[in-house]
Amino acid sequence: MNIIVRNGKVHPFISVVNGKQVSYNLENDIVRLYMKNVSYPDGYGKSGKPSLIRPYCRFVNESSSSSWTEITRPVLLFGDGDTVKLTNDNKTLSYQLQNGCAKIYNLIPRRTYTWKMYKSGKEIDKGSFTTEGTVRMIKLGNSVNCRDIGGYPCEGGYVAYNKLIRGIQIDNADYVSVEAQTLRDMGITGEIDLRLKNGRYTPKNIGLTYYGSVYGVSKVIKSDKYGILGYAPLLTNTKNLNNCLLAIITELEKGGGVFFHCTSGADRTGTFSAILLGLLGVSEDNIIKDWEMTSFCCWYNFKRIDTEDLNDFPFGEMRTFFKKLDAYNGNTLQEKIIYWLKNKASVKQETIDKLKNLLIVKS
Repeated sequence: MNIIVRNGKVHPFISVVNGKQVSYNLENDIVRLYMKNVSYPDGYGKSGKPSLIRPYCRFVNESSSSSWTEITRPVLLFGDGDTVKLTNDNKTLSYQLQNGCAKIYNLIPRRTYTWKMYKSGKEIDKGSFTTEGTVRMIKLGNSVNCRDIGGYPCEGGYVAYNKLIRGIQIDNADYVSVEAQTLRDMGITGEIDLRLKNGRYTPKNIGLTYYGSVYGVSKVIKSDKYGILGYAPLLTNTKNLNNCLLAIITELEKGGGVFFHCTSGADRTGTFSAILLGLLGVSEDNIIKDWEMTSFCCWYNFKRIDTEDLNDFPFGEMRTFFKKLDAYNGNTLQEKIIYWLKNKASVKQETIDKLKNLLIVKS
């Protein structure tokens, strides 16, 4: 990996240097090694074989949830200014320099960004850079286990970035919280709360359209349209699944994106993510990897790896999900998921087609 020196300071995390045009790989080294070295062939999910992520988890501090900050990778811009303005797709965000450095999180892979640096309101430097990588981990305030499910190869292209962000509950967030501001800055417009019986009592205004269970003052559910089950139980109890898919379409059609979550962003969120990726034609290999990357998160010690019992929760639950899914008609995982959606979950072909059109970036 090359490095560049700007204003006498070493600039890390750069893979290519070409004058002021530089390229940053946004993937954490652990994530990159895991994605490169681990391969799950078709049928692995139902095979009874163990998860392969364990060796990579040992690099993460298992005693603190703060390790998620280390999993996300920022772009660092050094200089003598006090402010940097970063522009992509006609959208500009401002960042403050601290000790001569602007630390910028949550950029999107495969993009070109232009920047201008200012000191006391006067432009003193400018340039551009591109971003590389596939997996996009998200830094969302003090929250953990947040990531974009875009970037994976799929039917005719790859899954669009910044459209579907998976994460954990943000019940304590309000409009001015870091979590809410970050999601809005990213262009996320909707929040889908997959919790069935423990949604918010009074959804706070965080600037996103809220799709989730709403409770009255007596803790009685006033509205339950989006809570779902996780793993194999969802295959036979599809309540609210179609509503979640329609909510995604609503937000994407108005040019936004969706943040979806349960409590820990692990089981219900992981199952919903697997369904979304599967219907788009993402490989079983990458679906399993997306699911078990929760193992890099140490919140509540939710590890997506096996104990000595290969059927232990939670990897055993994912195996059962794949085994039962395999019973549905179709030659591929994508065909089986689409058959199940149409014939068991009452999802219309029109809904599936819209999701593909909105979420697949053609190669």
